[in-house]
Amino acid sequence: MQVRIILVLIFAFAIFGCNAGNVKDSSVSNVKSDEISVVPDSKVIAIIEISDGKISSVKAGSGDADAVDEGTIAFSLSEMDENGMMLSLQSTLGVTVKFDIEMVDYRGKRHYTSSCPIMPGRRLLEIWWHKIPELKISNFRVLSDTSNMACE
Repeated sequence: MQVRIILVLIFAFAIFGCNAGNVKDSSVSNVKSDEISVVPDSKVIAIIEISDGKISSVKAGSGDADAVDEGTIAFSLSEMDENGMMLSLQSTLGVTVKFDIEMVDYRGKRHYTSSCPIMPGRRLLEIWWHKIPELKISNFRVLSDTSNMACE
């Protein structure tokens, strides 16, 4: 019986101990100037200006579900089923862009998650197998042709 309890505690520590490292304290103001907020069942457009091969500004706007203007990335978060969420992205930019994604849980805590770069003029899907009340997307940056294109 004691061995079983110890194994359960080790297992719980392994799972929750790793997750705790990705949590940011929500009492600390860590809102970034280029931060975009995406909630379920909405579409947010990131209006992106590029100057000298770098992103010079990012502004949030709302958009038509069927149209995306030039110089934008459209983000849409939706439920896949009762246990999953899907982030759909569509880019009209002429460059590959990478960004950071943080999931905001029901207590307001932020959890960093991996993201994939979005190629010029492409669509991209990101999937998580749990509910997400909000995503915070920030640190938009242009990737060169020699940059690491990994989803991290």
